[in-house]
Amino acid sequence: MLKRMKQLEQERDVLYQGLEAIERARDWYQQEIECVMKKMPYFSQTSSANFEYSTDAYQERQNFQMSRIFEVNQHIAALTESTEKEIPLHMHVALCQPATFRRMQQDSTQSTIQKLKEQNKMLTQEVSKRSEHITRLEREKSSLIRELFQAKTQYHQEVDYTAFI
Repeated sequence: MLKRMKQLEQERDVLYQGLEAIERARDWYQQEIECVMKKMPYFSQTSSANFEYSTDAYQERQNFQMSRIFEVNQHIAALTESTEKEIPLHMHVALCQPATFRRMQQDSTQSTIQKLKEQNKMLTQEVSKRSEHITRLEREKSSLIRELFQAKTQYHQEVDYTAFI
């Protein structure tokens, strides 16, 4: 009986620690959401040409962070979906985790595919915009070179004419 009481106290302590961790995580999630929400109007109002930072580095950081968040969410989902009354916890994890994991993995795969499709679409649009910009700059360059040669030719003709007189 004393041993069982000690086990229950340990379980209670671990649950309190978990609750504190969840509260800190909730605060962190809220801060991150606020940060993203503050950035959204700024990015929607300015053109992408103004951004000098590396979108690849940002995407890599975001992918790493999202995978960590997904992993934590998986653990929390597995923990909250298990109930002691059905089957002892160690057996429940052993029996149900593969199915839960497969479902989460399928959801994750679909989500990843969708995100990759969206990213591919955005990158394709960005490449198209940059190609158009390059084409515009090349036309402008050709026009400026043509004007330069015309100005040189006109200058030489005026010099030749003045020397002739």
